[in-house]
Amino acid sequence: MSEADKLIENTQKTKNYPELLKVVDSLETIGSITPTKAYYWRGYACDKMKRQRLAEFYWKASLDAAENATSSDEMAYYAKSASRLANMLSVRGDYEEGLNAAVPAANKLEELHCDSTSDYLNILIYIGCCQEGLGTANGNSDGFNKAYQRHKENIETFHNDVVYKDGITGLINITYNYIYAKKWQEALTWTTRFGQILSEYEQRPDADADFIDRQLARYDIYQALALLGLGQTEEAAKAYEKFQSTRYSNTPKGRIDANDYLTAANRWDEAAEHYRSLDAMMGETPQNYSLENIENLVLKKYRTNLQAGRRDSAIQVALSISNALGQAIAKSKKIEQEEQAVIVKTVEKMTEQEAKKNRKYQFMIAFGIAIVILCLLGYALIRRRMAHQLQAAYEDLKYDYDRMEADTAVKEREASEFRIAQNIQRVIAPRLLPKYKSFDLWSAIKMGQMEGGGVMDYCVRDGKLFFCVGESGVEGVKASLLTTIVKAQFRTAATFESQPDKIMSAINNALAQKENKGIDIRLFIGVLDIYNGKLYFCNASHAAPLLVSNELHHLPVEQNVAIGEEPNYAYEAQEMTMLPGTMIFLNTEGLIKVKNAEHRVFNEKRMLGSALQAMKLDPRPKPFIENMLDAVHRFAGDFEQRDDMALLAIRFKGATKLEQKADEDLEPEMEPEVETTVAPEQPEPTIATEPIPEPQVFEEPKVYDEPEYYDEPDVIIEDAEATEIQ
Repeated sequence: MSEADKLIENTQKTKNYPELLKVVDSLETIGSITPTKAYYWRGYACDKMKRQRLAEFYWKASLDAAENATSSDEMAYYAKSASRLANMLSVRGDYEEGLNAAVPAANKLEELHCDSTSDYLNILIYIGCCQEGLGTANGNSDGFNKAYQRHKENIETFHNDVVYKDGITGLINITYNYIYAKKWQEALTWTTRFGQILSEYEQRPDADADFIDRQLARYDIYQALALLGLGQTEEAAKAYEKFQSTRYSNTPKGRIDANDYLTAANRWDEAAEHYRSLDAMMGETPQNYSLENIENLVLKKYRTNLQAGRRDSAIQVALSISNALGQAIAKSKKIEQEEQAVIVKTVEKMTEQEAKKNRKYQFMIAFGIAIVILCLLGYALIRRRMAHQLQAAYEDLKYDYDRMEADTAVKEREASEFRIAQNIQRVIAPRLLPKYKSFDLWSAIKMGQMEGGGVMDYCVRDGKLFFCVGESGVEGVKASLLTTIVKAQFRTAATFESQPDKIMSAINNALAQKENKGIDIRLFIGVLDIYNGKLYFCNASHAAPLLVSNELHHLPVEQNVAIGEEPNYAYEAQEMTMLPGTMIFLNTEGLIKVKNAEHRVFNEKRMLGSALQAMKLDPRPKPFIENMLDAVHRFAGDFEQRDDMALLAIRFKGATKLEQKADEDLEPEMEPEVETTVAPEQPEPTIATEPIPEPQVFEEPKVYDEPEYYDEPDVIIEDAEATEIQ
């Protein structure tokens, strides 16, 4: 404890509160205590001197002074001020203002982890009192329950005299709140909790006997009041008899407290006798009574004597009230004037202090401007000395220019590589397919600024449709070469193999060599029996395709490792049966990575919403893909995309034996089944020895107003069964 704190504590113990105000003023003037602490002690002294308006002003000023404080000492006095202010407002009945003071204080103490003090717990209790007063609490208020749990935790953790007394005092306040509100059942519940903690404390060898006697008396009188309120008069009378066995019941304060029960039980004679102790309890003569004393105590004494039939005593009390009332009113007005004068003086002082801070701030700004001017003068002097360094700077500039030319050449080479990658993608576009009555197929490719990463191919052999969709983890020419190899390996393996896992293994073994590090191709391979709908598939870390029928489903797939990551990896194949009318839709990541001018991403959720709408409009492959691209265009507009985007849709229709025979005898009536759109490019040299087939470019989709669900589509995607679509 500092010397300043010791001085304040010693003055407080003398109960010389005007002297305490002087001590606090002098300590703040010399900077020994902070404004937060000074305002707290001023409020404390004024409260003891019955200057409640001034006390409220000082405690609010203390909270304002600690607004940006974080130290434990500041927070301790911040909590004390908030606790006393909330208590004063709740007792006054200003519940809304009490919550406005207590709730932010409790939140701040919790955020700064300064919520282990008794003042913090008292704040919680006063929050509960205000909640009950406003009628916003359902049963037991949150503030009461939270304080009770924290008191119990403190008792279990520390188990010392202080935490027991804090807990008992806190429960007394809660119980009295319910008694004052005449909520007798809640009052009885909290009285029981209060008695349990008091009983535990009573067993301690170091328990304070006087403290226990006072609290046992309060326990008995509170229980008597609650039981009487619930109509249990005999039990209430027994509780009052226990109260009378305590030492506290024979003190002036104890006799006045007992009158709460006696007047409620209509035992007016006993209550009138107890009120003889009123002057002794108050320690004042009737002439010095305050308005608060007259209202809360003396008037009760008058009514009690009147109910007891003690007319002479009642008249005597009435005369005392009459004599004291004028002096009390005059005294109250005088106190109010004094408080107003002090508040005005304090506000003026605070305003002057704020003005000093502003002047200091202005001085600092002027000082900063002067420093800037000096720096500018220094810069001018230094600049004159730098003239001889211009030649060296010129040489550096020339060197940088040469480097820039070299960088430009590199960029031109990179641009050429991307054009080459684009041409490679054009050359290896999927082959054309004949018409089959048992299935429909449609695909589309849109190339981005970083072309070369997309893989898509398909072919038919022996009544089976072989198809694959995927993407490379690299970009540019390397990606195009890798995807070219993948497509070549796919076509070669599909010529000899009918199992997708064996095709996947062949491609992986061709690429996954120890010296070929950094290869990462995510691929999905499917083999569809075009007559019975059996679909055999193998997945290498690619996103699961969508199954489109009457609803959308994700096809359950085993991920396996990506192509090129692990040589001789044993890929796992899966199978399922596609019912007639079922369509499988595959896409590369470029679809969900589409961005618009606001840099919002199309994303998986928006893609699923678009697929759901496209399914409802027309579930056939070609219109389905066109509607998907239309949705992408509405979202992104003309914003250039970085990644390639490949879409493939296959719809199994089923076939009769006659249709199967017709398909097998079908002449190769060729029909283009792929659409390709490329990003704008500069004129480029021809690198192929044979003419490059011109891809069919689909028409730019119409732009419609985007439906609301594109922002937040409400799509339910369920996992399909792996064996058969029901």
